[in-house]
Amino acid sequence: MIFRFIAVLILLTSGLQVQAQQVTVEYEPAIIELMEDLASYHKSKERMGWRIQFYSTTDRRNMEQTIARLKKTHKNTTFSWTYNSPFYQLRAGTFAHKSDAKALLFALKREYPGAFLVQDKISVSDLRGSL
Repeated sequence: MIFRFIAVLILLTSGLQVQAQQVTVEYEPAIIELMEDLASYHKSKERMGWRIQFYSTTDRRNMEQTIARLKKTHKNTTFSWTYNSPFYQLRAGTFAHKSDAKALLFALKREYPGAFLVQDKISVSDLRGSL
């Protein structure tokens, strides 16, 4: 019985010939450009995101004290500052999307009514939780 099965299998497959085929895919130049842009976007170390600018001062010590105080009340929030002479500008949060930043904006506006959203370059590692 096994011999019969093997014999039938050999007879059936002996007539089959497998030919390798080559497929060539041609892309439109616009598609190639989009794919390259997407690849470079994912390789970059920084992306545009959102922060909340809530305080500006010329006194560095005051700026540092403000950040230390806020870190106690907003433990899950990152704080950063920039120096645009002569001002230290305090910023809170790292958000990929503007809509994600609005809850913190409203919370900070209670104490800092002049707080507003700003676009900023943000490290991809800082954005990892909000992508």
